[in-house]
Amino acid sequence: MLIRPQTDRILLHLELTTSLAHGEAGANRVGPSNLSLLHRQLALLPVSASASLAGDPLLRISATLNLFLVGDQVLPFLDALDGPQVLACLLVSLFPQIYSGEDGEGVGLFSGMQRYQYLSTRLGDAVVSCTTLGELWAVVSRHLGLPHPVEEWHAPLLALCTLLPQTQAAVMHALRQTLPLLMMGGREIAESVKCCNPRYATRASRPLQQAVVPTLSDAQRATFQQALPERQAVLLPALSGNALRHVLLRAPGAVRLLQALGLDPQHDAVPVGVERFLFGGGNTAAKVSTPSNADLLETTVRARYPFVDALGGAVDRFLFSRSQVAIASWIVCREHNAATEEIAGLTSQVSLLDTIYEETRTRAGIGGKDAASGQMIFSYEVLPLGTQVLVEIRFQPWTSPRTKGAMQQAVQDWYASGACLGAKNAQGHGVCRVLRAELPYAQEAADYLISLETEREALAAGLRDATFGTGMVLCAQI
Repeated sequence: MLIRPQTDRILLHLELTTSLAHGEAGANRVGPSNLSLLHRQLALLPVSASASLAGDPLLRISATLNLFLVGDQVLPFLDALDGPQVLACLLVSLFPQIYSGEDGEGVGLFSGMQRYQYLSTRLGDAVVSCTTLGELWAVVSRHLGLPHPVEEWHAPLLALCTLLPQTQAAVMHALRQTLPLLMMGGREIAESVKCCNPRYATRASRPLQQAVVPTLSDAQRATFQQALPERQAVLLPALSGNALRHVLLRAPGAVRLLQALGLDPQHDAVPVGVERFLFGGGNTAAKVSTPSNADLLETTVRARYPFVDALGGAVDRFLFSRSQVAIASWIVCREHNAATEEIAGLTSQVSLLDTIYEETRTRAGIGGKDAASGQMIFSYEVLPLGTQVLVEIRFQPWTSPRTKGAMQQAVQDWYASGACLGAKNAQGHGVCRVLRAELPYAQEAADYLISLETEREALAAGLRDATFGTGMVLCAQI
């Protein structure tokens, strides 16, 4: 194995001393749900040799299909799907078939007019956080408050849950990619089975259907052959680079810069636009044109403010070019061993997928704990105390020594201010300790602080008038 040579970098090996909450930034669900998922990134993980040699996947799939019945009128719809989508539809169809309830209105949260919306949101969450169909069934059942299925449904459920890992991964992928289609298909399958009963078909004014065993076409069987790669796609929890960049570098670096220059944003010493640029990277204004000397303006700002040189950003009229810092992180776990061993010699036998758990809290409104007072129970995924994280901060070629020193000082200030990662720090999440730190720029950090002191008046003036010493106002004064 090739060993990565030492490069210009800062390396941190961290261990959580409290649980970590780091929610998904995007709007990843539509519908009723009180669960916030951890941020995730797609990873291609190798399929174990024992899993790939466990048997003929098509024989198992055929045996599983033989345990299901569908109405004959849904066969054209099933024929239009690929193989994994067919199995996914059959899985979804089990919920309305098993949990229709005595009155036909459902059970637990899978009841009433919104039962399919609740089912859809819980399935959408589960396919992100689960890796097997058995785990998915358990998570969805728990979140919907569903009882244990009666014995007559054990056979099809167990058959789905004991498909080969590669087959289950293909079904999970189909659910992630086409959940609305599969929800519709599963609901239609359940309805078609009901319509095989003459009394129900007459009462529902629907045509009588014949119960048949679903089968796969040659093309659908081929999709399963294509779905057996050496690697399978899995969504793994991850700390986003953007979040780490803000917490470790931008926020502490901006605080250090302002404090060293004697500026207090809360007392109108710094324009809002400058504050937004320092702490958030800034934004370009609407309907503006880039000045012809933008490259010269940027060079001047970078030379005067190493903090800006490191992280870049956007002023009102133009975007800065590439920043001098790149940041990446890996949660130390079995799935990341190849990367963490190469970078820092770290390995683990613990699977990251086995460590996620949900934390539930209650938010009570003013005046009491009744529904009218605003009480709300909510849950979110967290990583446990003891989880280790490797963070690598790399510098581009020809990065100036003061720029490297500014970033090392930011990391040191982050540690001194409490060493928190992720979200919900106010509730005690995300506190960590440093197990190992490669901080090779001590002299550069000291020189950076000296330069802030010796050039204090000029640098402070450049922030107060929003020119950054260029002679042109770069950030909005309001």
